[in-house]
Order: sequence, then structure tokens, then C-alpha cells
Amino acid sequence: MASLRDLEEQGSAEVGVSMQPAQQTTGGATNLLVTRRYKVRSSSVTDYIFQILNASSRVMDPTFGDAYLVAQSIGPLDASNGLLTCVFAQLPQTWDEAFYNAVTFPGVAPSSLYSPYDFAFRSGAVSFTTQARYEHTYFLGPINAIPTRARFKVVDTDGNQVSVVTDYTEPSADEYISYVQGRQELVIESVVLPWRGDIWDRRSLIAIAK
Repeated sequence: MASLRDLEEQGSAEVGVSMQPAQQTTGGATNLLVTRRYKVRSSSVTDYIFQILNASSRVMDPTFGDAYLVAQSIGPLDASNGLLTCVFAQLPQTWDEAFYNAVTFPGVAPSSLYSPYDFAFRSGAVSFTTQARYEHTYFLGPINAIPTRARFKVVDTDGNQVSVVTDYTEPSADEYISYVQGRQELVIESVVLPWRGDIWDRRSLIAIAK
């Protein structure tokens, strides 16, 4: 396989033509997005188009050995050469995006431990605006190998998902009320979304129980 090290780089070998630190960078060479440009003979330019998704051999940044090729493009340079632009990204660290959001919570039937003075019971699922956050965690592909976080759900004694918490569900009404009083966080949803190249963002919506 061809190597970018064989090409003449247009720009600094240390920082390329641009370097973008992510917002969760606390210092040092982490969470970087580096763009590099290379002079390449037009007759051999296709040798330097690399597979990015599900690649058997990943192309890494020549300076930052933990940064993966996530995008590439080719433009003209002169009559005989093209300009190959490559973008490399380090795997970002986990970060949280906090906000207030309408979240649906299960109904809660009267329990054996708590009275109506302790908790406002409800007969069905309700939506509340509550403190929530998106937890962004990043993984290398393939996408089908990336685990999602277990989503909170209420199940009955047969293992079927239900919308009302009772003394006979998992969690039970007593347990769920303790979640609310203890401000426990619940995973409402967890999905895997594309970020750049073969780096994927597992975005999990997490909310304080209501």
C-alpha cells in the first residue's frame, strides 16, 4: 500500500495546514483534528486514495500516531500534479452536553412504603422538563461492534416492558421512588451516530429520574 510519507507535504510536518483542538482538550496533544496537504503526481493519485470505513489497515497521521484518516479529497495543483488533502482525527474523549429537555417517565402506582404525601403517584406515563445531558463517547468502527448503553425500562414479571411502575415490576414502585428522591440518572436512549470517517459517536440521553 502506498504511504503518505512518500509524498511532499505542503505545510508544517508538525501541525499540517491546520490543527483544531476539540473543546474537551485540557492540554497537550489530545483531541486534535489535523489537516494535511500533499503534492502528488496526477498519474499516481489514485494510489493515495485509502479506504476509511472498515479498513483492514488504517492510515495514521505521520506525526500523531494515534490520529486516524477520516477524510480525503483531491484538487489541482499544476499541470502535472494534484493536491491531496487528508484530515486526521484522534479519538475524542467523552464529554457531556447538558440541557433541560422534555423526557417521558413511567407512571407510578401507589407503593407499600410511600404515601401520597411522599410522592405524587400517577396512573400513566408523563413528560416532564428535567435536567438532562447527552453523553458523547467515541469508538472506532465497524458500527455493528459498538455497544450502546442499556436503556432504562420497566418490565413486569413476564419480562414485558410496561409503562407503569408497581409493586410487581422491575424496578418496583418503592425502588423507583427512591431513584427520584436520590436524583438518580436514567439512560433514556442510546444511539450510535457517525462523527468523522470510521469514528462513531455513541450519544446517550441521560436524565434525572422524575
